[in-house]
Parts: sequence; C-alpha cells; structure tokens
Amino acid sequence: MTDDASGSKRSLTMAEIAHRLGVSIATVSRVLNDQPGVSPDLRQRVLALSAELDYAAHGGARGLATTQTHTVAFLTVHRSLPLDEDYFYQRIMLGAQQELARHGYYLLVSVLEPDQVNDLANIRLLRERRVDGALLAGPEIPPRSILLLQSKRVPLVLVDNTLPHSAVDCVLSEDEAGGYAATAHLLDHGHTAIAMLSGPEEWPSNRARLAGYRQAMAERDLPPLEVHGGETTVDSGGRTLQRALEQFPGLSAVF
Repeated sequence: MTDDASGSKRSLTMAEIAHRLGVSIATVSRVLNDQPGVSPDLRQRVLALSAELDYAAHGGARGLATTQTHTVAFLTVHRSLPLDEDYFYQRIMLGAQQELARHGYYLLVSVLEPDQVNDLANIRLLRERRVDGALLAGPEIPPRSILLLQSKRVPLVLVDNTLPHSAVDCVLSEDEAGGYAATAHLLDHGHTAIAMLSGPEEWPSNRARLAGYRQAMAERDLPPLEVHGGETTVDSGGRTLQRALEQFPGLSAVF
C-alpha cells in the first residue's frame, strides 16, 4: 500500500476495504493503526483484505523467493545518533548475530529512511524475499507498516516496540518496572519534587516508563511532574530539562 504526496492511494484503498466489508473508513483506520475498539474477527478480516488488495496492486507473486537465504534483516530507523555510536542497539545486534550464527544464519543490517519506514512491505529486500525474516528495531516504526508486512507472512519480531491490540511477536525491556525502580530510588533518597523527562508519548517504552514513574509517585501521594519531548537525543534532553526547571522551580531530582 503506497502513498503519494496527498495520501490519495491510501485513502482509496481504505475506502475499498471499508466498502467490501461493510464497515466505516474509521474502523479500517483503527485496525491499520493498531487502535482499540475493533473485534478480533473484524480486525483479522481487515488485515487480510488489506494484504489482498496490496498484493494485487503490486503484481501478485512478483519477486517471491522460493528458497531460503539463511539471512535475517536487522532494520532500524535513521536517528541523530549514528548506529555505530548507539550502545543500546549495538548490544541488541550483537546478541542477534551471535544467536543466528549458532543456527547457520547471517545478519544483514540496514538503516531506514523515513519514507522506507512508512512502506516496509515495499522495500525491495523484503518484497523480493531476499531475507528469511526481519528484526524491526525501534518504536518509530508505525503500526500500519508493521501490520501490512506481517499480513504478507514475512516472519518478523519487534525490538523495543509493541502493538498492544495486534498479535505481533516482540522483545521489550522491563520499562515499567525500570521506571518504577528509578523513581523509587530517588524517593528513598528523600526527594519529593521529581520530574520525569519523557520522549514521544506514542512510543511504548515511554508509556511504560511513565506508568512506572506515576505509580511510584502515587504511592507516596506526590503529584507527577512530567515534561514530554518529541525526541530522545542529547540535545532534546537538554531542552526538555530546561523546560522542567522553568515549570517546576522547586525541582530537586530528575528521572
């Protein structure tokens, strides 16, 4: 399902799915964006028809591989911090590479640009089955793109991301427990004015850490002091901290 600059192709496809299934376009949109309020049966029917329409639009079985490549793709998103300086994802890649090697597989790493992230199913590497599966790393990858790729039966696992309303395998950190533990540590050291600097609210990791922070603060009957940023970089962290200091003059600790 590709998009032109105006989004008209996406709209036409969603309208056709809605028409064929006798549901509203809003319902189709909720499914494709992993939103609640849709029954499991209808969710599955929308995804199946979405895959069927996209399959027809891109020439049927064009380019499908018939043999195994013994290669798995590690796909992550272009960020301000280069991948070779990103300790978090470096460790994940190393673990993936070691486990794949034990089974005779190779790891192919690719950093995606924004337009590719929004159209995973049509990346040549995946569309032509040049890999046997994919590890999709990062919370920036949108649900619509993940679900369409899954509907094409490409084996995939999400890393540092999850879809709460759709069945997609994922590997996550203990973000909520970590958020709680970090806040409790500050509370145990006598701090009461503790601000949380959080990234984009739509990221599962941020939502979970925020839930842990709120729980720890609520247990001490303290108000949460939250500041949300649009990124999670060193520069955005500095800007967010400045906002926290301005909003909460009595601040004594930061998570």
